[in-house]
Amino acid sequence: MADLVLLCDGKHTLYQILYKMYEKQGVVHFQKVIDTLLLLFQKNMWDNESELKCLERGLKSLRGMSFGLKEQVQAFFGDLSMNVMKKTGWTREAIRARIENNSFFSELDDELMDKVLDSCEVIVYSKGQFVIEKAEDPKDIFFLLEGLCEAQTDDFAGEIKKGSFFGEGALRQDAYRAASVKAVRPSQVLRLPVSAIREVVSAERHLESLRKQIIVSQYFGSSSHFKDVDDGTIEKLQRVGQLEMIDSHKVVFEDGEPTSGIYFLVRGSVMVEVSAEKNLILNQGELFGEISVMSKLPRTAKITTREPCFLFRISFEAFWEVLLTDLSFAYRIEKLCEERLSEDFEILQKKSLKAG
Repeated sequence: MADLVLLCDGKHTLYQILYKMYEKQGVVHFQKVIDTLLLLFQKNMWDNESELKCLERGLKSLRGMSFGLKEQVQAFFGDLSMNVMKKTGWTREAIRARIENNSFFSELDDELMDKVLDSCEVIVYSKGQFVIEKAEDPKDIFFLLEGLCEAQTDDFAGEIKKGSFFGEGALRQDAYRAASVKAVRPSQVLRLPVSAIREVVSAERHLESLRKQIIVSQYFGSSSHFKDVDDGTIEKLQRVGQLEMIDSHKVVFEDGEPTSGIYFLVRGSVMVEVSAEKNLILNQGELFGEISVMSKLPRTAKITTREPCFLFRISFEAFWEVLLTDLSFAYRIEKLCEERLSEDFEILQKKSLKAG
């Protein structure tokens, strides 16, 4: 009973409360939880709405269980999870269609995808509720079906938009939560246990591939540079680029080097040295290298990482192929170049004169 009270803190759904107590108590001692909850029903201490009738029926069926206890309890949680999905309007087919946009899930056959879907749970969060708390034990990844969430670290806050995975740190062997995530407005979130995902992969590298895909998709979903950009264009960019991990205090490229492509600053921050007189810092969500790509000229600044960074690099040729399929996006990048060039016009002019 004490566990039940402690978990009723507004941060957990009913499904989460029951499952956490089941994990702690085990299948046999969970009988006491069942008896306690049924007693609350009998004493009219629940608002016995239609959404709770399924729970009461399920608990009554478990009260006298004596054979196949574990299987019956797991079936109970499966039914409860499916009831939540029906309540939120998300069918199994609709959920599958949404997560299959990620290439990792699209490559799973029907049998493996069914295993993942069997373990999924749709959770409804109200505004201000935490989906992830920074210090918690990471066991799940999440997919935002509807609503808006925000990821927060000590020095960064970024939006998580509908259609984005998050919580990818749980996919690592040395899993940890580097950020907390809360609902900015009422949100429907799909919980995917990492244990279920591990059952359908053949190698650890597949999990690492999924983690990187999630990191990149978060960048495009939260960066102001891609607000209102066509989804098809973003999908093309994600397909043609490569995520690179660069240690702190490493030179990404030097001033005057031939261009090799454009960089998107997925995680971390970099120092931009335009000249001896002007340095500036770019943070997560920014991009750089676009001036030399658009003008087809050498680099106009030196870029150095200030901390370990995730950089998503797209080659010169691949980026131009995407630009030619979306002229409005090309215009957006061109305007960014013009703004940055106008700020540094005198500096770049002096560099040009020296070079001549």
